[in-house]
Amino acid sequence: MSPDDVMRKYAEEKRVRLTVKLIEGDDGDKFVVFQGSARAMKMMSEIFLAMSLVEPPYDFSMNPRGAGRFHFDRKNSDIGFYIDRP
Repeated sequence: MSPDDVMRKYAEEKRVRLTVKLIEGDDGDKFVVFQGSARAMKMMSEIFLAMSLVEPPYDFSMNPRGAGRFHFDRKNSDIGFYIDRP
C-alpha cells in the first residue's frame, strides 16, 4: 500500500481534522506539531508505514491549502508536510 492508497482509503471517510503547526520552544528550537483525533494519528501512522514499504525514491506531501486539504483543520493548521524517501 502506498501513501496515495492510504489517502484514497481515508477519502471515503469523514474528515480526520489533522492540525499541523510550526512552534518555537522556549530555547528557540523549532518543532513541527501534529495534532488531531485518534483517527488522524492512525492516518499519519499508516502514511509513515506506507512510506517505509514503497520502493524508493518516493515522496509524499499534504497541505492545508493544497493536496489533502480535506483532512486538515484548516483554521488551525499553518503548514503542510513533506516526506521524502530518497
